[in-house]
Amino acid sequence: MLVDRLVVGRFDPETGPVDIDLSQTPEAPLISRHHAQLYKEADGRWYVTDLGSTNGVFVKSAGAATFGPRLTAPQPLSEGDELAFGNARFIFRTD
Repeated sequence: MLVDRLVVGRFDPETGPVDIDLSQTPEAPLISRHHAQLYKEADGRWYVTDLGSTNGVFVKSAGAATFGPRLTAPQPLSEGDELAFGNARFIFRTD
């Protein structure tokens, strides 16, 4: 089954589970319950958007030296981009 929408955040009894649960990571205190969303458009391109998090979502394009500014709109993702949800950092891969 192809997943085309993933919510990143922390499990909370009031809001329920999320697809990518960071509640057991050392960075959990800086992760909102519904922090960000990764989703795939009909053309096959993946995007990330901030869901109103407290500590932001940032993207560093593959090969770039620094992260871009805090996201205020959906941003397309490419293989190897680095994502930061608050201070939790991940490399975007589709394989």
